[in-house]
Amino acid sequence: MRWRRTRSRLRARLTAEAADRLRPTWQPVAHAVISASSSRNCSPISSLYCCTSRPGRSRDQGLIRRIGLSGASPEMLARAQKMTSIAAVQNRFNLLDRSGVQVLADCEAQGITFVPYFPLASGQLTSHDELTGPAERLGVRSAQVALAWLLRCSHAIVVIPGTANPDHLRANIAAAEVAKNLTDAEVARLTGLADESGAVLIVLEAEVRIHN
Repeated sequence: MRWRRTRSRLRARLTAEAADRLRPTWQPVAHAVISASSSRNCSPISSLYCCTSRPGRSRDQGLIRRIGLSGASPEMLARAQKMTSIAAVQNRFNLLDRSGVQVLADCEAQGITFVPYFPLASGQLTSHDELTGPAERLGVRSAQVALAWLLRCSHAIVVIPGTANPDHLRANIAAAEVAKNLTDAEVARLTGLADESGAVLIVLEAEVRIHN
């Protein structure tokens, strides 16, 4: 049976009885393709159904514990929540890119974890005075201030930045303490770097991939 093959792969690849989280991912492409199950084209709604109903059955069988989404619009999150319980959403969101702000608000309201990807905007933040001022005052790096701002944005946010070495890891962890020491005025100036009023995550068609 398929669930037995899945459990065997979990044991072989992850040395575990169950995966902690399964995350279907939507990426803008020319056609919607369910690469995990079929090579034929289908609509994003059909893709959403396939990528939530099947993991839902796997969760019921004890093969995975939680299901998350990545690159999902507010509409996709709403539809997915009707099909199965969503534990986390990973969308673009940082000081310069607020396209995930609508989904973040929905996650806050529904108690869903929001994981911002590209939390440091791919290294494009270093030249902003709004970052360097607090960094100099607190004796920390600008990147730590950017991560600290994310933590101050919402209680739903969990930041998972890329880490190259142990020193980098310690600096990322220390961002939580930096967040406590940012003033409200500093947070407001950082928030003002981008206009959130018209921010929209555009997802027209999607390729759906299954990630363990």
